[in-house]
Amino acid sequence: MRGSLAVIVLVLLPLATAGLVDAAVKPGKYTGTTAQDRAISFKVTENRKIVTAKTRVRLSCTDGDSYVDKDTSPPDLKFSISDEGRFGWKAGPPENNLKVSGRIKGKKSKASGWVRYKSRFNEQNRLDPNGSITCDSGKVSFTAERS
Repeated sequence: MRGSLAVIVLVLLPLATAGLVDAAVKPGKYTGTTAQDRAISFKVTENRKIVTAKTRVRLSCTDGDSYVDKDTSPPDLKFSISDEGRFGWKAGPPENNLKVSGRIKGKKSKASGWVRYKSRFNEQNRLDPNGSITCDSGKVSFTAERS
């Protein structure tokens, strides 16, 4: 009997939680802030895609300089959201790239995760994959809510 009960639970559990997971990712605009107190926003479509992602992050460089990088995804670029509400993407060439990882969950569809920028420059302050100056934001956490 225990074996039968376990099989029933294993079969029904995904069905019972599927509705909860799908309901947690609501379409709309999400806005929030990073741990650096900078804005982040993105839009979730009806078919569980992230579009129009925008963020700003401060990078520190090996030459002692620092700067704020601003990124907006192209309007035709869409990032998928998993059934568990997870999302992530990498963008840009090796000398100027962005990585994002996050999750949307809960009844209020709250998002959290991290964003990281890395850049590499040459001595003339031009982006260069072989440049000697590296800049990195480190993993910067963020939270966002559906507005």
